Formats: sequence, structure tokens, C-alpha cells
Amino acid sequence: MSIAREEVPRLIAWLADAGLSGLREADIVTGFCEHAIAAGIPVGRAHIFIDTRHPVHEGHVFRFGHDPSEPLSVVYGHTSPDGVPAGANDSVGTQR
Repeated sequence: MSIAREEVPRLIAWLADAGLSGLREADIVTGFCEHAIAAGIPVGRAHIFIDTRHPVHEGHVFRFGHDPSEPLSVVYGHTSPDGVPAGANDSVGTQR
């Protein structure tokens, strides 16, 4: 399966429109992956990490194509000196 050249601008336009319309991050990740699949890109799984400049919360991980019993997004905190994220198992978001 290969992506048709005319699909690339459509995929980029969808992504820009979704971001500008204020769509939730989880919906942007899911929508982008679904549109990529429809365009011929074989996406099976995706993990998108978005870091923040918050003093407690380091960022979010958004997932696509994961086990439906797991949360769609996970909040993670600052990394400890041993490299393990603080609060790495704190989950938020909707189940998929």
C-alpha cells in the first residue's frame, strides 16, 4: 500500500484545520491516524508525547491503536534521577 501524492496536501490541511479549530489533542491524534490510514499510510500504533512547561506535570502521552482497556492518554511528571518518570502510571482521558 502506498500513499497517493494528492493525499499529502489533504492530510496536512486536515491537521492544520483540526489544530486551528480547537479540537482536543486526543481527537487530533486519533483523527490524524485515521486520515493517514485512509490516505494509504499503514499506521498500526502511534504514541504522541507533548511536553509542557508546568512545574508539576511534565506532559501527556496520547495513544492510537493501543489496547482498548488502557487509557487514551497518560499524564507524566518530571523524571527522577534514576530516569523513571514521576507519576508515570497516572492515567487520564477517555477509554477507547
